[in-house]
Amino acid sequence: MVSSTARRALETAELAAAGCGCAGKVRAEPRLYEAEAKGYLRVLGGLPARSRCVLLVGHNPAIRQTAAVLLGCPPEGLRFVPAALACLEAPTGWASLRAGSCKLEWLIIPELAAAYLRGRRR
Repeated sequence: MVSSTARRALETAELAAAGCGCAGKVRAEPRLYEAEAKGYLRVLGGLPARSRCVLLVGHNPAIRQTAAVLLGCPPEGLRFVPAALACLEAPTGWASLRAGSCKLEWLIIPELAAAYLRGRRR
């Protein structure tokens, strides 16, 4: 897990880490705090090849723009609201990420997650 150093982003990353049993595995990345999409892509491109799955916690609009670049679509084509989660599959390694190189597996917005959780509690 890689997170911006912003307090809210780190709190979100820690909650996600605890929820999936990965507590203590959040790397605070200061370059994400005020970065644009190119900065996010540099961070992703520098990840170790052994990191097969990464949760990236950052800020809009940069994180939405990063996802759009990786998917090869216009940024306005994604409804990437605060607390949205997207799963992108990258068939190549981190170092070879480029525009359009990823595939969207799923995108969930907070309202959908809340409705799902309400339904499970019944």
